[in-house]
Amino acid sequence: LGNEREQESCLLRALSEAPWLREPWLDYAGFAYDRQDWEGVLFACARALAITDRPCTYISEAACWGPLPWDLLSIACWRLGLRDRARKAVQQALLLAPEDQRLQKNKALMERQD
Repeated sequence: LGNEREQESCLLRALSEAPWLREPWLDYAGFAYDRQDWEGVLFACARALAITDRPCTYISEAACWGPLPWDLLSIACWRLGLRDRARKAVQQALLLAPEDQRLQKNKALMERQD
């Protein structure tokens, strides 16, 4: 509710309590994205994607296992000048959501840019 420090504190607490779940990592990635902290987005997405076993609990959110982590990773990599990594990440996102128009446009933009 407008208190960025408290929000970050809560997100970090969630990460420390459940680092084996993708959800807190992607929550932190979203927070970093809003702040245009591209290094933070890259780190959090990489940590989320390193988690490959999806738990069978109510905590497991579908978005965390779809294109979202790859999408955020591609944007962060692009902003950091990691062009090849960004292209690979958007391609992974498209494997999970081939009809997503925005992802298709991002991929086309990345292919045109050097």
